Amino acid sequence: MSQVPMQEQLTNVQTAKILLDLQRVFLEELDLDQLVLRIVKEIHSNLVMLDMGFNIVVLGLIDKERNVLSRTSVTQTDETRKALSVLPLPFKQIDVSLDESQNYCVSSALNRRFQLTHDWANILTPPFTIAESQMAQAAAGIQTSYIYPLHGHEGPLGVMIFSTTAFKEELTDLEHSLLNGCSDIASIAVQTSNLYKKAVDRSKDLEKTNSELVELDHIKDEFVSLTSHELRTPLTIIKNYQWMAINKPDVPLGPATAKFLDTALLSVDRLTLLVEDMLTVSHIHSSKFALKKGDVDIISLIKAIHEEYSVKATEKSFHYPFSSDTESLVMSLDKSRIQQVYINMLGNALKFTPVAGTVATTIQKLDGKLHISVTDTGPGIPADKMNQLFTKFGKIDESYKNMPTTSGTGLGLYISQEIMKLHGGEITVQSEYGKGSTFTMSLPIV
Repeated sequence: MSQVPMQEQLTNVQTAKILLDLQRVFLEELDLDQLVLRIVKEIHSNLVMLDMGFNIVVLGLIDKERNVLSRTSVTQTDETRKALSVLPLPFKQIDVSLDESQNYCVSSALNRRFQLTHDWANILTPPFTIAESQMAQAAAGIQTSYIYPLHGHEGPLGVMIFSTTAFKEELTDLEHSLLNGCSDIASIAVQTSNLYKKAVDRSKDLEKTNSELVELDHIKDEFVSLTSHELRTPLTIIKNYQWMAINKPDVPLGPATAKFLDTALLSVDRLTLLVEDMLTVSHIHSSKFALKKGDVDIISLIKAIHEEYSVKATEKSFHYPFSSDTESLVMSLDKSRIQQVYINMLGNALKFTPVAGTVATTIQKLDGKLHISVTDTGPGIPADKMNQLFTKFGKIDESYKNMPTTSGTGLGLYISQEIMKLHGGEITVQSEYGKGSTFTMSLPIV
């Protein structure tokens, strides 16, 4: 096996070290404007250090929006200044259309092919004429230029051009390997910078969109709050006049008229409930929802509400038990809000459980918490609908079949869960479709 000469071994080591150093330097810079300047500067300084005779290094990138290959950065050398001094356009205006397939830079980028030329007309025409291109080449004293394509995952990125005052028909394997490696690392760096820019732009867009959504949500909450307040008064007046028409009429009402007024009064009650719930939700969102805590015997409170609803349970022939493992427990609570939560749980159970079913309330102290559960033998909740329960307007369609006059606002459980969170607790549910459900409100015992 033949041995590689020591000088070539050393050059191989130098080549590998240069490429590793360039990779480290390029990937440290994510801003594209700074990166393109750094690429040509770092590559050129390393080529000068190796005394490879490359006087001009140019980076050109594809601008997809304008469909051009644009000169992006160039080394600041005497040769560069001499060439630019005779050209009629500034460096950064040297663009060539991607449709100009005869241009070596365009064909190299699009076809992913290395090119060599001794005539700058091949790389500067268009936009310049052949005469202008050759004049610039003569002013800089350039003899040979090498064009390497830059390519990424999404297609061509651009080219790198290495120009020297030496006349060469070909590169050595090591020279070609080094220039090709420099171009590959530049491709990776440009592609990484583009991805970073896209991520930053996307983040800014999302931040702007999120800010707009927050503002819209705020406006919506203010609108709901204002509308709810404004609706309260006319609803109260309508309800009062309806009640007077039903209970204190100047002329006795016929059965049909009485029925119509009863139906209208029921609808006003439902609308009033919706307005109150919407107002509560808007207060929750705007942080105006504050608890008014005081010492409350929660066992007595729950038992009293349970007994209050016993008339409704009797109407439907329910088995309606109540059990508690403790007689009394005083806690710091917002009495009206805890009452609201339990009534919501109990009311739903009474509403959806069929005649002669069971609605049971159980209170237990367990693991430092008080658990108040309402168990029913109603229709249960499908597993794929469980995640809708505690969302706004989270009504389960199956539960409301054949019950058009008793449907709620779809806000009760959402509001109840928010009330429990403010108390440091939560509502959980266990259900088997077709067999019933158990809703449990849990409060930490402090």
